[in-house]
Amino acid sequence: MVGESSSTIPSENPPSEPPSKCRGWGPTRGKQSEKVVSTCRHKLKVEFNDQNRRVIGPNASNFANKMGIVVRSMAPLALKRWKDTDHYQKMPIIGRLKEKYEFKTTKMIEESLDKSMNKQWNEYRCKVHKDFKNVDGIEDIGLAKRSQPNSVVEQID
Repeated sequence: MVGESSSTIPSENPPSEPPSKCRGWGPTRGKQSEKVVSTCRHKLKVEFNDQNRRVIGPNASNFANKMGIVVRSMAPLALKRWKDTDHYQKMPIIGRLKEKYEFKTTKMIEESLDKSMNKQWNEYRCKVHKDFKNVDGIEDIGLAKRSQPNSVVEQID
């Protein structure tokens, strides 16, 4: 009997507003690697695995984060494909990475970096394109250019 009476009690009404969306982490800004480089006063060593051409070692995640930051800030978004980016546009990006990280530049490593930069560039370009469509950029180019996505505004500051 006790179980029957508890089931007849009306449950609380669900909230009328949808739950707020979590803000998330946001784009990385590379603060950790900056702190490490400034305290150690030398470049961080990065090694590449010969078999799968991936960055390995204790600084691998910092290197990947820094690569994302550099690609987002330096790579041209006006191109349709990363393959259209010529060697002379990619070298300053690799040079910026070499300011903080120490690694050998071989043909294999350049191909590995190019593949990683391609992935970072495609993801960022896709995000910017979605933001462009969300502000009705298709109908009003001026409005889309005036309202930059948050990630672009944060990089400019």
